[in-house]
Amino acid sequence: GVLAATATATIAIGAIDDAPTMRLPAAFRVTEDVPGRLAWPAGAFADVDSTTLSLVLEATAGTIEAHAAAGVTVEGDGSRRTLRGSPAALSAFAALGRVGYVTEADGTAPRTLFATLSDGTTAVRREVPIVVVPVADRPLLAAAGSLVPAVDGAIGYADLLRATGARDADGEAVRFILEGSQGGLLERWDGARWTAVRGAIPVWWTGYPGPGTTVIGPRTILRWRSDGSGTKATLTLRGWDGARASAVACRVDLAAG
Repeated sequence: GVLAATATATIAIGAIDDAPTMRLPAAFRVTEDVPGRLAWPAGAFADVDSTTLSLVLEATAGTIEAHAAAGVTVEGDGSRRTLRGSPAALSAFAALGRVGYVTEADGTAPRTLFATLSDGTTAVRREVPIVVVPVADRPLLAAAGSLVPAVDGAIGYADLLRATGARDADGEAVRFILEGSQGGLLERWDGARWTAVRGAIPVWWTGYPGPGTTVIGPRTILRWRSDGSGTKATLTLRGWDGARASAVACRVDLAAG
């Protein structure tokens, strides 16, 4: 006859750690200088065999904002934040917009967010670009400055640039609005004669200087005449880039040469 035998064997399967997974958008989008929220997809973080995950977020520029809430702890500073919680808690935290971001002042250069997700044994790392939507920046002026007019009283546009420290983060040319003067008379050459000009506070909510406002640009020819009163000679100037005015008006002292 035929002989048969049956045996039973036990196969031991050793468990291995499954790496956590995360879903990220193709890019994050924020507005320059405006605190915003990084938009994550729902269910961004998962792990089949871990109940607690850590998420490290690092940015090459700007500031990451996050505060502990809803089962998630937060450590670190604006350049590097560490979040800890369950996969579900981290996913909800991110989907609810609790991870914020703001650029550095006037920052529009390309930057990257690095995200590292770990279950304590295995980690995955991803990087996502942060796209910054630029906004029009106001010109920047010092609060005070000084200059020495030429012997004939001439004041050049370049003199005013140096005296006020005027600059524009967007690279726009800065012109000046004369808001006031004292201690003498400021005159402008109109191509045929010298005409006295006086300061006026412009109506800025229109985005443009109002009627009667003196705008000083690269081709403006000015001269200063002291009134001999002994009053300190000053000009009060505000920067303008054609769309926005500086937040600060600069007082420029006119020193005797």
